[in-house]
Amino acid sequence: MKMNFKKPRLPNHPVLTSNRYRDDDEDFGDDYIVLGLGVGILGVYWLAVHFLDKWTIDLLPWWVEPFTAIPLVGLLALTEVFGKNPLHWWPLVWGTKIQIRQDDDPIKHSLEIDEIKERLGGPLNVYVIDWQTLKFRRKKDVTKYLLFKF
Repeated sequence: MKMNFKKPRLPNHPVLTSNRYRDDDEDFGDDYIVLGLGVGILGVYWLAVHFLDKWTIDLLPWWVEPFTAIPLVGLLALTEVFGKNPLHWWPLVWGTKIQIRQDDDPIKHSLEIDEIKERLGGPLNVYVIDWQTLKFRRKKDVTKYLLFKF
């Protein structure tokens, strides 16, 4: 004897009857425009490096030519993080990290970050890593910060 097992159907249930989730607020058009611009800029750069290499010494293979953009992209990233002046890039190489004193208010706004930087000697002497950590270039500045309240 064959048993008849049918699944119960819930035709008006909003979750069980829908096939997929749709979010009408999402807009992916800008992502593809930016990606297309990036690929286009890399293509023009690749073409310029290719012709420059072909007309001069013809040393680079074709597949290495786009990788010559990596130092330029790294330089652009450093400029965004530390500023345009290369003298302000010292936190990459050295410095002394310390925690901000408890009696100081936590840094919450960019105006307070700029105020603390200028009060402690500017970007040539202090770098704000996050809202709890400062990085000083010289140990003399760390001693001044810890002993004296500015």
